[in-house]
Amino acid sequence: QIIDLYRKEINPEKRWEWKLGCSEDNDYILLDRRISGYHATIIEHHGRFVIQDEGSFGGTYLISAASSTRRKLKPYTPEPLIDQDIIDFNTVTYRFMIISVSS
Repeated sequence: QIIDLYRKEINPEKRWEWKLGCSEDNDYILLDRRISGYHATIIEHHGRFVIQDEGSFGGTYLISAASSTRRKLKPYTPEPLIDQDIIDFNTVTYRFMIISVSS
């Protein structure tokens, strides 16, 4: 599955955040009751991305594209996120992809 993250404006100095979880006020609603209401956040600043587990019940796992290792993220601790990493919420997985869009 793919989650599309769009910036509302082009501003390299701005920090962007996308909230993920099953609550309706997230930026991306994950339709699985086994996922916490506010499960994780993806943050982008200066072209670099991190993911942070928000103290979710089931945890957030990251499978590194570079090494294929799966590790559980520590709650509230940002971890680098790179192109082709797999984000695993234990019930659903997503491939993180960085795609350049020409204007």
